[in-house]
Amino acid sequence: MANQTDVTVMHSDTPERIGAYRIDGILGRGGMGVVYRATDPESGMTVALKTVFTPNERQSMSLRREIRALAQLHHPGVVRILGEGVADGLPWYAMEFIDGIPLDQYCADVIWKGTGFEAHWTQATRRQFKHGTSSNSGMDQPWIESLKTTLDSDAFQPMQPVVIPSTGISVPGVMSNRCEVAGGRLADVLTIFNSICLTLSYVHGHGIVHRDLKPSNIIVRSDGTPVLIDFGLMLEFWGQVSRDDLESIRSTGGTLFYIAPEQIMGDAIDARADLYALGCMLYEFVTGQRPFEASSAMQAIEAHLRLVQVPPSKLVDSMPAELEELILSLLQKKPHDRIGYADDVSRRLTALGAGPGISQPLPRSKDYLYRPRFTGRDESIRVINEHIEQAIAGRGRCVMIGGVGGIGKTRLLREIFRMVQRKHVRVLSGEFRPGLDTHTGASDVANRPPFGAFRHSMRDLIDECLDQPDSPLTQAMLSNGTILCRFFPDMLRLPGIVTPEHLEEADLNAARMRVFQAITTVIQTLAAHRTVLLLLDDLQWIDELSRDLIMFQIRTGFFTRNRVILIGSYRPEETSPAVERLVGSAQSTHLELLRLDETAVQSIIGDMLVKSSPARRFVRFLSRFSEGNPFFICEYLRACIEENLLFRDSSGQWQIAKPTDEGVTNEEIESLPLPSTLRNLVERRIDVLSPDAVSLAQIMAAIDRELDVMLLWTVIPFEDTMLDAMDELIQRQIIIESSPGNIKFVHDILFTKLYESIDPRNRPGIHRRIAEAIEMSFPDFGREHPDVMARHWRQAGEISRAADYFLEAAGKATGTYRPADAEKMYRAYFEIVTDITPASIRAMNEYARNVLRFQARSAEAYRIHLRAFIQAKKLGALREQADSIIGISQYQVIKGQHRRAKLLVMRAMELFQQTGDEDGELKAVKRLAFILSREGASNEAEHLLREALDASIHRRDRRTEASLLSELGTLLQRDARYDEALSAFMRAMDIQHALGNRHLEARDMKSLAMIHNSRGDLRLAEQICERAMEIFREIGDTAQEGQLAYALAGIVHAQGMYDRARNLYENALAFRRIHEDKLGEGLIHTRLGDVLRDMAAFPEAHQAYRLAIALFEQLDLEHYARYPLTGLASLERFARNDPVSARSLLDRARRLSEAIRDHACQVMIACEYGHLLLALNLDADDELRHAQNLIGKHLLATHRDAQSACDRLSAALQPENRARLFRGELVELRSPAIRDWYRSETG
Repeated sequence: MANQTDVTVMHSDTPERIGAYRIDGILGRGGMGVVYRATDPESGMTVALKTVFTPNERQSMSLRREIRALAQLHHPGVVRILGEGVADGLPWYAMEFIDGIPLDQYCADVIWKGTGFEAHWTQATRRQFKHGTSSNSGMDQPWIESLKTTLDSDAFQPMQPVVIPSTGISVPGVMSNRCEVAGGRLADVLTIFNSICLTLSYVHGHGIVHRDLKPSNIIVRSDGTPVLIDFGLMLEFWGQVSRDDLESIRSTGGTLFYIAPEQIMGDAIDARADLYALGCMLYEFVTGQRPFEASSAMQAIEAHLRLVQVPPSKLVDSMPAELEELILSLLQKKPHDRIGYADDVSRRLTALGAGPGISQPLPRSKDYLYRPRFTGRDESIRVINEHIEQAIAGRGRCVMIGGVGGIGKTRLLREIFRMVQRKHVRVLSGEFRPGLDTHTGASDVANRPPFGAFRHSMRDLIDECLDQPDSPLTQAMLSNGTILCRFFPDMLRLPGIVTPEHLEEADLNAARMRVFQAITTVIQTLAAHRTVLLLLDDLQWIDELSRDLIMFQIRTGFFTRNRVILIGSYRPEETSPAVERLVGSAQSTHLELLRLDETAVQSIIGDMLVKSSPARRFVRFLSRFSEGNPFFICEYLRACIEENLLFRDSSGQWQIAKPTDEGVTNEEIESLPLPSTLRNLVERRIDVLSPDAVSLAQIMAAIDRELDVMLLWTVIPFEDTMLDAMDELIQRQIIIESSPGNIKFVHDILFTKLYESIDPRNRPGIHRRIAEAIEMSFPDFGREHPDVMARHWRQAGEISRAADYFLEAAGKATGTYRPADAEKMYRAYFEIVTDITPASIRAMNEYARNVLRFQARSAEAYRIHLRAFIQAKKLGALREQADSIIGISQYQVIKGQHRRAKLLVMRAMELFQQTGDEDGELKAVKRLAFILSREGASNEAEHLLREALDASIHRRDRRTEASLLSELGTLLQRDARYDEALSAFMRAMDIQHALGNRHLEARDMKSLAMIHNSRGDLRLAEQICERAMEIFREIGDTAQEGQLAYALAGIVHAQGMYDRARNLYENALAFRRIHEDKLGEGLIHTRLGDVLRDMAAFPEAHQAYRLAIALFEQLDLEHYARYPLTGLASLERFARNDPVSARSLLDRARRLSEAIRDHACQVMIACEYGHLLLALNLDADDELRHAQNLIGKHLLATHRDAQSACDRLSAALQPENRARLFRGELVELRSPAIRDWYRSETG
């Protein structure tokens, strides 16, 4: 923008005009944009016009930040912005074309001219290494990690000036041809830098860091005024922000000869980074040399981090000691060791003889605060560091950090992030965020996407896979891509990953477990090569799937078995019972952050004010007033400065308004007119906003806590007033940029308060505009977030449109295995839909089927299905009646009412046939066949299934064919027609294999194993079972893996391998507990009791049976208790010699088994009755005949347990064996352990 760039170049792609400006040529190009020389046709003024190359959101947002910064800066030392706009979707701005030369050229032409050092300033010898904008640039090298460790160490001592071996880095040496300081023109140099300091003081007062301060970015006008240009890397620093954000880890950037160490390290950056660059330039201008020279970027980085500069007095003559001390203080490696304010540097330069420099009147610089250092949490850091070291050694852990809002949880997580960078730990970080409740507008997690906090980390992993296609991580991602792409759409960027058209799900719980296992596998793959830290903020807002994923990992011992540590924070006062169970896990370490003590408060105040010893009275007051809450302290100080109650005087000292000669009194401090609560302090920001800013912020709050800028400009007109309003919101710290193209509210209090402040009469119109804008301009967003659309249309008063979206959202939640979220959507739908329609009836049935039954709320599901049937009957909606009847019948089956269930399903089948609903009819056929088989009407059931099977073959419906073959195989297996059952399952397996449904193929394989088990081919059954288990383990189906462990345990139990059977049952029990499957737990406790009984571990067997009975009673499924009751009766008779208790238990078991017509169980109960009668010296022949009749009548000869029980009773009834009976049975027919117990019992 200066005269030395007044060589313009025209290209074929150079536009003729941008906005109202005529383009005359190109002044320069950069990595992100281009600067044109242009002319204002009205005034004829020459300007420099900057824009970006392409409509890239990141580049556009960067330029918009630059425009926003320059628009609020009105200072003679800052380049003026003359106009701005958007052309062809690209933002641009015009600035003054400065008549001057860059500072380095000025130094060569004016300051150092004739001294023999001019060559240093020529462009040919000046390397300009740019540092990348990625926070990881250059940070993976081991030597850089060691440098980070050294710099972070409290014992760090910077190296003395040397040449580092083998690096090529050098520092200035003592010269024989020494010259005068600043080439004999020290006063001129000091004057220029004084002007720069006054400009920086103004810029920093607006919360802006230039971040690329260097001689070529400072133009000296013809009148000697230095002007800052090129704010392309600027950022708003923490000076006006008082709340941390885990995801706002600052990126690095700048020119490496002038870059501050904290920029290199990727730490938070503030105004002191510019002051470090100022120190580098001042050193260079007074000595004629840079603080150090380097031939590569990495060498320059190492020098900034490790080298101490040669004192300027060693290089030049007549160096003032005060100036040398000032320069070296600016070049301190750690920010808090530097001078804090540019106006303090200006005062010291003035004392050394600097002139005012800028002749024009200068605007007053605003006071600002600095980010305090991390303090007061030494014990928490010690505990966390111990757990991180244990994780590195292979013993991971969960650490849950609780504390009230503002107590410093996020800051602690950021400190942990910084701490582990030197430990070679891979960090996956994220934060959970609330949305707005669909009805009240209050915070809610229902409309948060599943695994939302993991999405940024997952994108990073996907990028890594694209860069390293052969890595283990890539293989893990590819093998699980089909499962994960429905939650992480970016997975589709990986080669070979496509969204599956159809997924066969065994059940919802199993599908969830596959997703959890897939994510766990990816993390485990990372942990195989490097310790992984999961850093999660705001767990009180965790979504359903993320919560259950972590619970799954805790229950399976994932953390304790891997180099993985999870550290999460939460607000105890805002946690739901489900989240309380998560953070309260016994396998987690719990830390509570308490209020900071007065010493820590003093440190925070001192750091924020850059004051080593803040007034004790003020410290004591603020410590008591804030209750040691660091966020409150920061907000209070910020408010004090904003209200001019706290200010820096002309000497740079902080003062409280209206100071007295005797100092500030307690009364003066406590009478400051500020709110006394944190909420009121934060809300105070809203009170000073302009009406336009309030209006804009309210619309933002109606959209969401975080939103896309382009969506916002679609909702409201893109006008200058709105741009000004957004600038105001950013300056007032109401909103910040969260990521390229996105903005978010700084604090939840602001978000909630602004939404609540919307006039209720205006809310419907605002929400209507938002909904219409989304549907018109962002249809993909609407499809991806139907819950958000439902909220907007509901608030707009469009009930029918809201209802459609609520149903869509419920279906989406069900399809992504989130029944709790689905329930919220269904309930919201039922709240607003009062008319009875076929759609509302279908919604009721879906709610009962997809949510309530999954959550084992069968009685509630029954009532909903019954209500749906009654409403469908009134409407004459036949298909909806049939669907309701199917749901009702399932409850009857659960309760053992098979006859009633059969009649219901038959009626449903008729209705499906009348409506031509083939899918519904198939569903009814399968349900009826199951019920008929349980009633003993196997022939009817088989006929139904074969008819349906023939129809599916005729329609070439392979999926239905495979499903029916499995049902048929199960029926034939139950009837002991093993050859036919094997054939059916083999055909089903072939189809599932061809369709790629591995989990259904493995399920049929499990059925094959059970058939071989029933036939006595125990070894073959065991081998097939183990192969099926291997498949389930490969695809991450832990639910089926647990069921196979249960099946395999029965097989090895039958072979007399009691210890192995016990271990398998206990493993299966662990799986059931992971899945919270209480019914499964009860079944396993029953079988475990059988094994323990055969091991003669009678007290443990007794406990297992009792646990099973209690679980079945708790679930209101008493009929399942028939088997453990029978087993318990056996113990009471045989081990405890208590025939009275045994008789009572058997009576109850017989009643239950007869009610549901479980003939096999009736056989076993009859046989146990027989042994009880023999123990009482009574006749048991009738019980044996009853058992044998049941076996013959119901084809139970091949039922191993039933036949074995009958054989034992028959042997006991043989006359020759009567004398050898012990408590009613032949002990020699029992297991070796029982025989040993018998011998010890009888002597």
